Amino acid sequence: MRRNILSFTSKTITGEIGKILAAGDVNISNADVEKLTGAGDVNIESSYIAETKLAGDLTASDSSFGNLNMAGEVRLLGNCKGDTLIIIGKLEAESLEARILRNFSVKNNVKIYGNIDKDVNIDFNNNWDLNINQKEYRKEKVNIQFNLGSKNKKFQYGRNEIDHMQDSIYKGKIKAETFENLCDFHLNFAYEFKNILSIGSLHGEGVLECEELYSFGNINMEEINAEVVYIHPDSRSKVKQVMGSDIRITESFLMDQTFLSLPKSADNKIYKKEASKSATIMELDSIEGDDIVLDHVLAKRVSGDHVVIGDHCVIDCVEYKNNIEISSKSVVKNKIKI
Repeated sequence: MRRNILSFTSKTITGEIGKILAAGDVNISNADVEKLTGAGDVNIESSYIAETKLAGDLTASDSSFGNLNMAGEVRLLGNCKGDTLIIIGKLEAESLEARILRNFSVKNNVKIYGNIDKDVNIDFNNNWDLNINQKEYRKEKVNIQFNLGSKNKKFQYGRNEIDHMQDSIYKGKIKAETFENLCDFHLNFAYEFKNILSIGSLHGEGVLECEELYSFGNINMEEINAEVVYIHPDSRSKVKQVMGSDIRITESFLMDQTFLSLPKSADNKIYKKEASKSATIMELDSIEGDDIVLDHVLAKRVSGDHVVIGDHCVIDCVEYKNNIEISSKSVVKNKIKI
């Protein structure tokens, strides 16, 4: 039978464990753990943790995780793997492979509550989300208190540190079947994502490459190359070129079976809500694909087999192979059948 461990001091844990509840530093080595909940610094080596909820810093080497939810800094050494990882804060990985990787939280699930004159409390009974109203916190320091049964763990964060928690920074070699972006995020590391779902601001240099991209926020990239591309038109977005098989830059979004079947941790309702926002005109240089559907787009060149130019578009030149449709509310200056 697996034993449960309650720890409030620095402790080293090995073997088969049921639940670990910790308010303090913990070292886990050569262990198989069903559930780890804690606040503090955690070091893990050559272990498997089925379910993890942490606030603090995590260092792991050659270890695997089932579901990991945490706020803090993560450093992964050697080869690490995970099923669903939700990391609010820094992530540095020598080699990480995950099924689902998410960099922030959905509002109003995880709760940090309080005001400028009181401690801010994180309730472990909630799902993990971070919801800080920066306007409320004018003081240089706020205390964040982690409730762990009868034992509490307090950390003090400066205002800059709280602001920083809202910008995930990833470094290293990171691979995931699905990457979910829910914040202001920079793709400035070695990544390999099969699917990218973004409701925040996604930035990067060079070419963004994946199989399926769904952007419901704003996106700033030199180029996008994916089999399936959906972008909600946003005037804040800056993309020079989009290439793909099925490209849709439209105000309306059909949540079809292809999207519904993608592995993800955020509820589909979150993406549906983001997709319902009003569109603004998005500027691009070039769009090239097989099936292209556009509205609210200003582009120099569009080239495809089947092209639909919906409302509120101005296109300098459209090249089409099979057929073209043009809304009466749009302007195409030149069209060429190829």
